[in-house]
Amino acid sequence: MKLKKIWDFIWNNNSLASWLVTLVLAMLIVKFIFFPLAGLIFSTQFPLVAVVSSSMEHNGASFDEWWEANKGWYEEREITEEEFR
Repeated sequence: MKLKKIWDFIWNNNSLASWLVTLVLAMLIVKFIFFPLAGLIFSTQFPLVAVVSSSMEHNGASFDEWWEANKGWYEEREITEEEFR
């Protein structure tokens, strides 16, 4: 009976207290159940990562400026500016 009241409080009650309890439970489940299980499944300590790269940021340079700075690599591989465009 008590378990049913707790369940009802978490899922059906629209109070601030119910919302906070749900938020804390979600955080605990993710931290202590989801991440350890994902780490076990994928055999890693870091099952979820974000890779940040600035490789697509060209800092406002025009294509012609960029090409002048980087054309050597492409020309070594016989790739012309026209082919690259």
